Amino acid sequence: MMSKKPNKQRKAVYEMKLHLLSRNVKCILSKPLRKSEKKRNTTVRTGDKVKIMRGSNKGKSGKVVSLNRKRGFVYIENISRKKADGKEVQLPFRASNLMIIELTEKRAAGAEKKTKAAEKKEKPHDHDHDHEKDHKDEETEE
Repeated sequence: MMSKKPNKQRKAVYEMKLHLLSRNVKCILSKPLRKSEKKRNTTVRTGDKVKIMRGSNKGKSGKVVSLNRKRGFVYIENISRKKADGKEVQLPFRASNLMIIELTEKRAAGAEKKTKAAEKKEKPHDHDHDHEKDHKDEETEE
């Protein structure tokens, strides 16, 4: 069991194994996506369209430009600020403060494949009955 202490919680995130880092960038799906994906949340990927749900940029949306899985940050296009020297800097957002509105084309295509496969599984197969009918037909012909 993990500790309740905040410093140990932070330490656990900083020392997290590489294959577990994708847990840092999970966020909720919009209601229409929840129905189509049959999931409540998923990992954010580059190219997904997200909406900001918390903070001073609440309500804005854009495509994900890059991710920092180690620190759990998501960077969104056209949402930046100017530094004192005039440079534009992308603002980092925590994935927990975002909502995925639209998946990338590849992910959407993958979801369609999954739903088709699930529909195929749901259809009952009458192979056994077909087999029995064939045997009965052969017996009557003889």
